[in-house]
Amino acid sequence: MEIPPLHDQPASVVQLGEALAALGLYDGAGTVAEHTVEAARLGGDGPYRARLANALLGAVQVEAILAESFAADADDLAAAHHQQLATAGVADDPEKLVGFLRWQALRVAGPLRLIAQDPSTGHISPDSQKISLSSSWPTGSRLRW
Repeated sequence: MEIPPLHDQPASVVQLGEALAALGLYDGAGTVAEHTVEAARLGGDGPYRARLANALLGAVQVEAILAESFAADADDLAAAHHQQLATAGVADDPEKLVGFLRWQALRVAGPLRLIAQDPSTGHISPDSQKISLSSSWPTGSRLRW
């Protein structure tokens, strides 16, 4: 499977809404007018696009977790992880790769720091990396505007 790397131009809010709708996570009409109203409510196109893109990112990350649970072996998993880097256009460029991995690490660090400070979380052990999706995983979270 050959998937070309993404381009540097951001997706439009309509495209992001359509991607969310394809996953069953967007109940809106998806019109430009609807997106314009929502962007104004959230403070502009930038904040709105960021919310849509991050909603899509969260949905796709859950899809990756579910799909990876069926990986046959470590090579399949490595190939799947490499696909993410190739699609992001960073797999063959060490400087871009470091920047991309740094961005991912910083996204994880903030929430992890907050969770780790909560005494009810308990000890975060090395086994915490073994994520298991159970029936308690939040499903059906849909964007409704």
